[in-house]
Amino acid sequence: MIQPVSDYDAPEILDLILEYFPYLEIDFELLMKRIHSPQFLLHKSMENDRLAGFSEWEIMDPIEKI
Repeated sequence: MIQPVSDYDAPEILDLILEYFPYLEIDFELLMKRIHSPQFLLHKSMENDRLAGFSEWEIMDPIEKI
């Protein structure tokens, strides 16, 4: 099931980012800003009530929303 990311998901998503994308300079505070920003869309994929993955979209031009 695909759902929007919530504050509750942030620690687990941050762990995934740091594991698979260690070159990204992101911390908990920046991730929380993205979760609450209208410029970013973050969704998670759940399988058997567990996080299976996530996606992040950045809206570069607020007029053009994908």
